[in-house]
Amino acid sequence: MKIWRVLIALTLSLLQAENLYADLAHSHDLEWLSRDSPHFRIHYNPAQHATAIKVLTIAETVHQRLSPWLDWQPQEPTEILLSDGSDLSNGWSSPLPYNQMTLYLAAPDEVNALEDHHGWLEMLITHEYLHVLHLDMRHGSPATLQRLFGRLALLFPQAWQPAWLHEGLATYLETDNGAAIGRGQSSYYRMLMRMELLAGFKPLRQVNQPLASWPLGSVPYLYGVWFFQFLHANYGEAAIQQLLQSYSDNLIPFRINSNAETVLGKDLSQLWDEFHHWLKPLLLTPELRQLPVAAGEAISDDGYLKSAMTLDRANGDLYFSRDDGVNATQLMRLRAGANHADVVTSLIYGSRLNLHATAGILLMQPQRCDNANLYYDLYRIDLTSGDKTRLTECGRYRRAIWSSDGKSIIAVQQQGGESRLLQLDAAANPIKTLWQGTNGDTLGEINSHPQQNRLIASRWQRDTGWDLYEFDLTSERWQQLTFNQAIESAPIYSPDGNSTLFSADYNGVYNLYQRAPASGELWQLTDRQGGAFMPQQQGESLLYLAYSGRGFDLYRTPVQRNNPISLPENKTQPITTAVTQPPLSAVQRYQPYSTLRPRAWFPLIYLGDNRSEWGFSTSGHDILQRHNYSLSFSYDSKNQWHSEAVNYLYDRWKPLFKLAANRWISHDNLEVAGESLLLRARRREESGATMVLPWLSVESTTALHVGIGATEERDHWLLLPELASPDFSDRYAGVALTYNSSRRHPLNSSISEGQQLLLSGQSSDPFAHSHFKGERYLFDYQLFSQPFNNNQQLAVNLSLGHAAAGARPFQLGDDLLGHPIPQLGSDPLAATSPFNRSEFLLPGYPASAALRGTQLLRGLLSYTLPLARIERGWMSPPVAADSISASLSAYRAAVWSQPQSLPESYRHAWVAALHVDLWLFYSMPVTLTLAAVKAPDAGGNDSIYLQLGSP
Repeated sequence: MKIWRVLIALTLSLLQAENLYADLAHSHDLEWLSRDSPHFRIHYNPAQHATAIKVLTIAETVHQRLSPWLDWQPQEPTEILLSDGSDLSNGWSSPLPYNQMTLYLAAPDEVNALEDHHGWLEMLITHEYLHVLHLDMRHGSPATLQRLFGRLALLFPQAWQPAWLHEGLATYLETDNGAAIGRGQSSYYRMLMRMELLAGFKPLRQVNQPLASWPLGSVPYLYGVWFFQFLHANYGEAAIQQLLQSYSDNLIPFRINSNAETVLGKDLSQLWDEFHHWLKPLLLTPELRQLPVAAGEAISDDGYLKSAMTLDRANGDLYFSRDDGVNATQLMRLRAGANHADVVTSLIYGSRLNLHATAGILLMQPQRCDNANLYYDLYRIDLTSGDKTRLTECGRYRRAIWSSDGKSIIAVQQQGGESRLLQLDAAANPIKTLWQGTNGDTLGEINSHPQQNRLIASRWQRDTGWDLYEFDLTSERWQQLTFNQAIESAPIYSPDGNSTLFSADYNGVYNLYQRAPASGELWQLTDRQGGAFMPQQQGESLLYLAYSGRGFDLYRTPVQRNNPISLPENKTQPITTAVTQPPLSAVQRYQPYSTLRPRAWFPLIYLGDNRSEWGFSTSGHDILQRHNYSLSFSYDSKNQWHSEAVNYLYDRWKPLFKLAANRWISHDNLEVAGESLLLRARRREESGATMVLPWLSVESTTALHVGIGATEERDHWLLLPELASPDFSDRYAGVALTYNSSRRHPLNSSISEGQQLLLSGQSSDPFAHSHFKGERYLFDYQLFSQPFNNNQQLAVNLSLGHAAAGARPFQLGDDLLGHPIPQLGSDPLAATSPFNRSEFLLPGYPASAALRGTQLLRGLLSYTLPLARIERGWMSPPVAADSISASLSAYRAAVWSQPQSLPESYRHAWVAALHVDLWLFYSMPVTLTLAAVKAPDAGGNDSIYLQLGSP
């Protein structure tokens, strides 16, 4: 069957199919409403009506505090998008293309630096709105130029700084020492920085760039908040405000050193040394210095991140998740009495575990739901094979445990920012709701009693914070066990069920404790410099996670109870401010137009001997990202012709729609006596329409593309008729399947594992006036693995192409020199089309007619070896070296035009390369490559090249 007939049938099927939606930004079935307050406009769905009013009330209160502090008032209301589309506690903000915040309702449910709050929304809004105000600030030349060009990224001075200055300021202002809330005063952040001091305080030229070394993503927040607290203690809050005001009129970016010198009389390097000396006595007190870094026997020594521990009470085997930065998250098993753990299977980052001796192991891990949402679901793991069986779809079960008899599951579900406790059967079918929280109630870790029908939990409540509670599953009632200022987490029952073990920061350091509920006696089980978390009792041994400057490791120590300790059972009430609901507009149905209009334009100017071109480009999207567009226009006043480009993407209907139309004019010039003579101007027009149906999961992205496109070329102007070139027309309709499960782990030098696939077919037969006729097929596949050790990558690429005699041919050549591994990708939002892929890299062989044909075979084998992790940079210019790696690549390729035969000969190429991964301007990743190419076959040229490109 002709492929164009298949395309018609497939297109009609997509347009008529039920339950097939793109849903990349938000679920298609959500209704959206909007409402205004004096300084904000919120967008939400009807189920969040009460929460939306609460958010606007909090936001206006935060505005009243932060806007005067920064001495900045945004010119337009800040857009707020309220989302319940993720079970991960997060939010983000941006000044582009307009001031906006996205707030996720899921509150933190474990000790991970976000748990120390008086209300998740209060903390989140404070942090994100500070970003909005801070990045929006501009005075002087940037403000003047914005009146002309609008909200161009280049005209936001505060945005052109290292991340630690942005995140540090926001974390500093989210912190309230009087109310004992926020990361800047938390025991967890004190622990992180204390161990940084012991392991090696990071220099400024390392903190300025994104880091893969531990503590990974925490570095900007951690170092930033402590630096601003140092400035507050030593130079005063007015100095911080002056630093911000001074930088906000800076038209030349990256002048962070001179700004500090202007305001404080010292550059950042000098201040960083002062900061280091100030921190030491503050966090490393004589009492803490006397404590051991670790207690007991180390079971692991690779650091980084470990979590989600669960114990088999029958045989004493311990299971936990491990992230080492070079492999996927792994489920590890430590046999009773063993000193080394073995790998059971792979997990998704953020997974949680629970094991019952007879029911087996229960896994909670985040997964995509209807593409747009990220929710926790339940799985069972076969401990023999490592296979996972999914029990729920879009269940939102952030925590789950087996009941004491293993016949049912007790699960924590959070929707709309509220926790509830449910009973499920063994197959994870809901039985009943046991408890529904209100007013932000959050349940953390839970654990079932070994014999009785009850469980213990860490629970957050407004005005009381985190405490331990016991829940009777028969009476369905809570009993509070602790009531103090500390944060208590990860409670478990002892094997006999007569006491509980947990982690708490009673003395400002997280340690492990044991409590007998009947008597109320409390014993401290560890006393260390770092922190101790997630206890498990294995016979008479205590297994736990210990924190050091390298990350988390597993330790074993005997359970030792000395004299009981006593703690005050009271709370220091947070400082609260009375808030009044602001005046609100009437509820309106969501309309995209208020956020869709262009907010900036960028001038396009090209002046030459034969050309005087003037124009602009702009882009935008509404806050729900249903509509995304970019457009540009330019006019050549000397030649009186114009060029334009329009791209549009719509994300709401069953498939995703992408439209593009571009036209530009190229010039062929001749240099004569030092002057440029225009010989020919050639017009090129490209247009296309594509429907994309994506299937997203955490592990992979799959997308089906159906599209049509056209490329037209013709002479637009000629100096002499004999310079004419023939017109060119390429029109096609095609279908493509893309798949991408490739991943690059933080400490790897290149893609670590996974696969990429592009399978496409297209035809020009249905279209008249096309230069090419016939069908064309392409199979492009890549496999990535780490077969030799944990940080050496091997990549295999196979490209097969077949085209009819009159179809567009395939081309080999070295015009695409760059990273040895091409990225096929399958990002549904990417502008790159999967169709008409004709050019394939073959280093050392210039593109020629001899390397063009209707049949293609190309194989590539590439090996990458990491050499060094540098993570150091310069203040000026703002360039940092991240890591160095070497690669060896071997190519074998052929093109020919007899479909029933094999190629008569192959071309080979070998490439030895040295890659330096760089960060430009504190956040832009690029790779500098020095490569030697050996091309031994006909038409090949050995060469050495130096290239700067994308990683």
